[in-house]
Amino acid sequence: MADNQEGPEGLIELTVALEAKMNLGIVTDALGVAEFVTTSGYHEYHWLAHFQPAELEVGDDSSVWARTAFDAHIGVIPMNPERITLVQEEGYISAPEGQVYDAPVLSLVQEGEPPVDFGVVLFPFRGEERPRVSVTAMVAQEGDMACRIRIGEDVSDLYFKNRSKGQPHRFGDFLFDGEVGWIREGCGERLFLVGTSLLAKDGTILFACNERVAWVEIGFHDGVLEISSDTLRQMTIWNPKAREVRFNGKPATFVRSGEYVMTKRA
Repeated sequence: MADNQEGPEGLIELTVALEAKMNLGIVTDALGVAEFVTTSGYHEYHWLAHFQPAELEVGDDSSVWARTAFDAHIGVIPMNPERITLVQEEGYISAPEGQVYDAPVLSLVQEGEPPVDFGVVLFPFRGEERPRVSVTAMVAQEGDMACRIRIGEDVSDLYFKNRSKGQPHRFGDFLFDGEVGWIREGCGERLFLVGTSLLAKDGTILFACNERVAWVEIGFHDGVLEISSDTLRQMTIWNPKAREVRFNGKPATFVRSGEYVMTKRA
């Protein structure tokens, strides 16, 4: 994996992986109009978040923090707060025993030509103190999404989403398809890739596969290259220092070609 300062972006698989490692989730949606709608121009889109009974607190960055009575709280942090308007309404939930309880509903409202992109970071937490989490939008190629996520002082995540329907897009020094999440943490760097077949930086291929894989998680620590994936295909990964490869938790055979490691699930 590359030693770089700028890094690579979530559907369900990526969200689950990030939740497991960083206690956060990423949700992205592209909202459009039905095929039978023939009008052109701008439309108003509402992305809805329904909460359990909770008190909502809105931050200066348009983040919304929901506190419940059960010490199970969550933050909803937009990736692009400069383009959205927050609208809070009162809704309700139906309990299993048949009772109805008041519960807030949050709308993220945005206007634009379809499709209109929404992206939020979900951050569950406990206790009274709100976590120090910040999400900063990053300029991306049209149709893509990108943001930087900081937790406290010493963690930086980058998330890229490519909606080019299979065509690689360029983001700074990176070339990639699909979605890529990049995390730096105490035990090293980790990559999470969804619907991806290629990730390159400065012309160096960091990850390559013959076809798009549903999801891949790659980590490197103490000379061990850890790979988790659902794919049966061979992968090529740039890692000049790997002495051992583990695939889905088990030792895996690999072939080295210069600075590249080529391996596949047994």
